[in-house]
Amino acid sequence: MSSSATASSTVATMATYSLPNITHLVTLKLNDGNYLLWYHQVCTDKTLVNTLSATLSEPILASVVGCKTSASMWSLISKYFTHKSTANSSYLRRRLNEISRRTRSVLDYLQEAKSISDQQASIGEPISNIDLVNTVLRGLGDEYEMLVTTLDSLDTLPDLVLYDLIF
Repeated sequence: MSSSATASSTVATMATYSLPNITHLVTLKLNDGNYLLWYHQVCTDKTLVNTLSATLSEPILASVVGCKTSASMWSLISKYFTHKSTANSSYLRRRLNEISRRTRSVLDYLQEAKSISDQQASIGEPISNIDLVNTVLRGLGDEYEMLVTTLDSLDTLPDLVLYDLIF
């Protein structure tokens, strides 16, 4: 094959990877202070590594610079968030144990309890319905004591489904 045919073939191949198609994968624009991060995003030839890199914030991206495979990236990211999840789990459980309605509406109170429960579930440590309902009942306050007593007498506690309470 002649050199002009090779050059022509290369240009034709490059045309299928136009910049407008890949710019959405590059979250960092090159500047004087981020060459390694930018290089990691742009100069790897692995689509999955690029895709993963495009979804990371700059601090997280900095921690995976040097990873050659998506598996090594995933492993580092997983370790980072598993460690963070352990700390978050303790914090979320404390928040749930200390929650109370005080002067806010019952709906706002239930939404906060449900949000904490959802966050706990998202890190792989869901709160059981019975624990969530008991925690919510405990934090309602004295004006709801009759309701709490009635619910305590049931064989099974109702599920705390916010949708049912709102609509």
